[in-house]
Amino acid sequence: MSGVAEYWPGIAVAWTGIALGLFSPGPLQLAVIGTAMARGRRAGLTVTLGIATGTAIWASISVTGFAAVVAASDGFMRALRVAAAIYLLFLAWRAIAAARTPGRIEGRILRGRGPVGLWLAGLGVQATNLKAAIYWMAIAALGMEAGAPPAAKALLVGGCTLLSAAGLSAYAVAFSRPDTVRAYDRVRPWVQSALAAFFCAASLVILTAHRS
Repeated sequence: MSGVAEYWPGIAVAWTGIALGLFSPGPLQLAVIGTAMARGRRAGLTVTLGIATGTAIWASISVTGFAAVVAASDGFMRALRVAAAIYLLFLAWRAIAAARTPGRIEGRILRGRGPVGLWLAGLGVQATNLKAAIYWMAIAALGMEAGAPPAAKALLVGGCTLLSAAGLSAYAVAFSRPDTVRAYDRVRPWVQSALAAFFCAASLVILTAHRS
């Protein structure tokens, strides 16, 4: 793993963001929850596979093509860091608001036919997820530029993909039982508060991260 050590902070932030983000009901989680509740555990797991594929695509773009573009301009990189930090602070504000607002999580049922149709539906949800696009721009801003060694890129992409697949699979299994929704609603304020803290910390990391 020669040359990977200097990229561990960015990799760790990416992994942590994926892990914590799984606890916040967004379009990905709602698609898995709704499909698992309405169509069963297997359907929810198939949707999860499609979403994880989309995660791998976004992650790969961020550490290859997009990173190569932003690395060419120091000014654009600085502007991107600021924009990404502001966006993360916005996510922190939304998480705080969600923690203070009672309400029940409502799932979204995907209508794909058969395993391939459900896989494509899950991939489509992630491919059109604006939050994912901005998130991966933020990861590129942390310094996973085109010059990073292949091992560092593989760790970021592989780790995020596996975390996404494992976390959403847990949703598919758990939320095939309706009583899980009620249990989650009780702990949601604590989860959202933890997410707000993470987004604030990640914003600070982006603003203070530097590459030699």
